[in-house]
Amino acid sequence: MGGDRGEPFGSAMLSDHERYLAKLAVENRYLTAGQLEDCFTRKRTSRAPLEQILVEDGYLTSGEVGELLRLTHNVPRARLFAEILCERGLATSEQIEQALEAKRELATRNVHRYLGEILVERRVLSRDQVVQVLEQQGKVHLECGCCGYRFNATHGAGYECPECCRRIDPASGSNPVRHGVCVLRGEIGRGPLGTVHRAYHERLRQEVALKIVSADLLGRDPRDRYLFQARRVMGLTHPNVAHVIEAWTQGPRIFVASDYVEAVPLFDHVVGSVRLPLEEAAGTLKQVAAALGAAHARGLSHGNLKATNVLVNEMREVKVTDFGLAWGTASLAPYLAPERWKYGPTPPADLYACGVLWYFMLTGRLPYQGTLSDDIRSLHESARLPSLSRAVPDVPPDADAVLAKLLAKEPSVRYRHASALMEDLDRLENHARTVSQNDD
Repeated sequence: MGGDRGEPFGSAMLSDHERYLAKLAVENRYLTAGQLEDCFTRKRTSRAPLEQILVEDGYLTSGEVGELLRLTHNVPRARLFAEILCERGLATSEQIEQALEAKRELATRNVHRYLGEILVERRVLSRDQVVQVLEQQGKVHLECGCCGYRFNATHGAGYECPECCRRIDPASGSNPVRHGVCVLRGEIGRGPLGTVHRAYHERLRQEVALKIVSADLLGRDPRDRYLFQARRVMGLTHPNVAHVIEAWTQGPRIFVASDYVEAVPLFDHVVGSVRLPLEEAAGTLKQVAAALGAAHARGLSHGNLKATNVLVNEMREVKVTDFGLAWGTASLAPYLAPERWKYGPTPPADLYACGVLWYFMLTGRLPYQGTLSDDIRSLHESARLPSLSRAVPDVPPDADAVLAKLLAKEPSVRYRHASALMEDLDRLENHARTVSQNDD
């Protein structure tokens, strides 16, 4: 909030000088609005000043850019934020210099802050004083209600978010929905217990996935137990786990903030591909097993493992979400080990769910299907093990050996550790014979 700010690399933001240069280029018919938009697109991924991009991309000659620059020099210089602070006695030169030094230090870590923001945090200025100085500069501070980006806009220039390019209504754009330190940016998921939102964590200055759970939907289980489970998982860190950052309550609702991951659920990825080739399925399940192994080593079971809680990005890297947040059995029925209908989450039950994922990835369908949860439960408890090689002829028999160990009705027959599953998947990828009995 407030003050002159250097623009971060990769942002669509322009300096005041560049904005005025762009405005003059269009007004004087050096460029069309479409050509200027192309230059802005290039600016998103370049550190070069706008005038350099105009020449390098062949839109203008060096002489034409020189003419535009001479026009900009004839415009009176806007008064700087720091100058107004000193003139009005709102901050001393020493306080401003210290804040500017902090601003420069943050910029070396690719964290870009307004001078006004830093001075407010240091309690040199109030937010109202920052707003007043911006008004004196002919600016207004806005926050985009869509993407959460905060910026200073010039009065009369139109209000458009420099980050997502959406028009902003000043009456509503600066008042986004907040929950604690998180600003909501849009719903990204919905489940039996509540919703998941993309959000901006103001204290950590990063995007998060914010799960909002209604305590009323937990049934007989108290919200404190759910909150306790969420906080237990906060210490679990692993490259294949979406880290739980924070968990808190507010009224009847529970909030769990986790790493935001740009990825699609494994369910969508498999359905979109019909089924996965053996190598990709093995690589995906190994990453899931690695995440489970890290959790089991800390005494944590997932209990909620299913294809919608495994995220896959464009590089085929996996992040497992919702660790320890299993509640109820109906929505989990297709993935539940027979014993899970009576008892709580356990490592062997997590590995059983891996078997369901293994079958699903290789065939595009679930091993046991039914219309009611009781029907699915009965199939998991007594139905004959499905055959992968019959469902998909090009799948080798050793893939069935892995499935048999994962989907064994008796927990003691399954893999004893996630690491043993990973070893068999390695052998399968390397076309070596898998160990179908007595793995460790």
